[in-house]
Amino acid sequence: MARLEDLSVGDTVSWSIPKPPQEDSIANGVISSLNREDETARIKVWAILDNGSHQETDRTVEIEVSRLRKINDFRDEMKQVSASVEQTLRDKVEEHNSKDPRYRATFRMLEACFRRGIGAYRTNPASVRGNVTSAEQWAYARVNGLLYALRTGKFKRTPYDTDLLPNNHPLSSKKNLAINTNDSLTDIYGEEHSKEQIDSYIFEDSVSDIRQFVFNTEIDLDELGLGQNVDTGVSGSNKKGKYDDLDFSIPKGVKAQAEQGLRLRAEFGRGGTSVGIGTARYLVSNTKASPEKVRHIAKYFPRHEVDLQTQDSRDYLAGRTDRATNGVIAWKLWGGNAGQRWSSKLVRAMNKRDEVEKSASELVRRHKLREQADIEYRTNRLTSTEVKQGIYRNYDAMLRNWELWYTDFYVGLLRSQLKKITRSMVRGKDNRAYKNFVLNGQSPILDNIIDETTLEWKLDLYDIYLSQVYDFNLFQFGILLPESLKGYSELEDTDLYTYKNRRKTRNQVVNEGFYPIRLSGGDVIPSATSPVPRTRYNRKAVAFVNERLDSVMPDLAKTTKANLNRTIRRAIDEGTELGLYGDTLYDYITGQVENVLPKKLMGRASTIARTEGGALAQFGQYDAVESSGLIVVKEWQTTFQRSRDTHITADGQVVGQNDFFTVGGERALYPKAPNLSAKETVNCRCNVIYREPRPDEVIQPSI
Repeated sequence: MARLEDLSVGDTVSWSIPKPPQEDSIANGVISSLNREDETARIKVWAILDNGSHQETDRTVEIEVSRLRKINDFRDEMKQVSASVEQTLRDKVEEHNSKDPRYRATFRMLEACFRRGIGAYRTNPASVRGNVTSAEQWAYARVNGLLYALRTGKFKRTPYDTDLLPNNHPLSSKKNLAINTNDSLTDIYGEEHSKEQIDSYIFEDSVSDIRQFVFNTEIDLDELGLGQNVDTGVSGSNKKGKYDDLDFSIPKGVKAQAEQGLRLRAEFGRGGTSVGIGTARYLVSNTKASPEKVRHIAKYFPRHEVDLQTQDSRDYLAGRTDRATNGVIAWKLWGGNAGQRWSSKLVRAMNKRDEVEKSASELVRRHKLREQADIEYRTNRLTSTEVKQGIYRNYDAMLRNWELWYTDFYVGLLRSQLKKITRSMVRGKDNRAYKNFVLNGQSPILDNIIDETTLEWKLDLYDIYLSQVYDFNLFQFGILLPESLKGYSELEDTDLYTYKNRRKTRNQVVNEGFYPIRLSGGDVIPSATSPVPRTRYNRKAVAFVNERLDSVMPDLAKTTKANLNRTIRRAIDEGTELGLYGDTLYDYITGQVENVLPKKLMGRASTIARTEGGALAQFGQYDAVESSGLIVVKEWQTTFQRSRDTHITADGQVVGQNDFFTVGGERALYPKAPNLSAKETVNCRCNVIYREPRPDEVIQPSI
């Protein structure tokens, strides 16, 4: 690892990022400043690309110097890679033009196409064929396709990068507007119109007027979001509906960028397509945008960010040249960085409301289905012993999947924390004050490391916890309000009991969970539409997870400190009895910490996993019941396998939906409720059966 005196601004460094239960990942960057008092460095992060090269990002992080490792300057390697690509593209240009093709190629043309191919590979992997193994391979395929269009006058498949084609190419989008010195435009009938006239024509609230003045090539009005039965925002009034609380006003910054894009387009006579120009004029001339138009604008930016990464684009944006590139002009036509932020924020908000509306519709459908069933069947279908056993079997199976995954994940977190502790002790040997603290059985610096790492765990666990709550939301809805009332739930078809746990990455767990009908991205299969939106949109779930993390993490830190201090003091006693002192005793203490604490990781992680998994599962079910709109009773269900006497006594206890169970003299809404003491929650595997009350059933309220 690097020392502070060995580093300087501009050095290239690397560091590891713990991602348990996976192996640590490596990040690279360039030091932008050093804080010699805190021994930290601010580092500009460089992304490691698929082909091994690097690309500068806009992220800056602050890292402890002790975590850094000085490496060879990868910027030189990047230049070599870029030089290799440049030479290949120049060879392609020379080979193409030597055959006297119908349309000639230029290096800048192929370079822009190559960069867009890299961008498409990273931002839209679904469009990449299965036999493509790298971004560079996909980019070269894109270049070869463009060369084919230059040779033959047509593409093999759907045209792309038409703004890169020469003006005289039949598919070139550069001929969309014929800007001349008189600042006039010629329509498809040969009549000229001034720019002012065109501005008034294209924003008339009449699609026929818009369609009449399409210049030299046909604009795709559907792509523009016009001519459809939607509110385009032209008339200044938005439709009433699920987006009423959203502000679709076009910000001044977005308008300014679009205006600048139009000026640059007029000045240079290039950059952007007909759709981009139409979008810029839409942004400039309207006060509000339609939801469809906002979605259309948001789709542009991910695919074209790469256009701003060329050296010419960077020079223009940095003010080192006054010659704007085609990529910069096109970017500004779509609203620039301001447009990217505005549209993406609105799209996220619209997606949230779409999901909530879709879930609400499904909830209504299931309620109607329930009302059609016989009341006697509805109130008795969850009361038989066989059905209760089936519910518990599936509950326990999915909970075990979560517990197994949590165990591995917490082992990774605890192991990473222990590595930081032992590294600190090894480095602290040369610090007299640090060493004396440890030799006296005190460890304030180590306690601080434990506090910091445990705090970081909250960020790692937040999305995971929400995903588990959503799993058990869906599980309980499948019981109370199934898709069909043939059986007690659609779980009879998915059969959770045989759904085996498999090793999943953190992202897979966040997006898919372990409930069988969930798909990647957190959605559910079409045949089992969710009656409840994802927990990221559920305020109660978010509040519960935050409160859970705020209460549990300090307890975990406290236990770790106690284990560490106990190990250090025992090592001091043992080392002293062996006659060790000074550096020798310190080395013995460090060795004991490295050897003893890892033996406890698995057992501790398993206990944490069982406690957290059960608490989140029970809240997820309770929250689903509250969201269902049903009036239910609830029955305590004990497994009877290694159960506490107090829980065996509670088995079969029935109370009202919002009443409390009594277990071991304590009151709780459900097993592992936050208010229960550890003696009633640790390793508890009890469950609750929620069901509709029978007409003749009398439930005594809890006292």
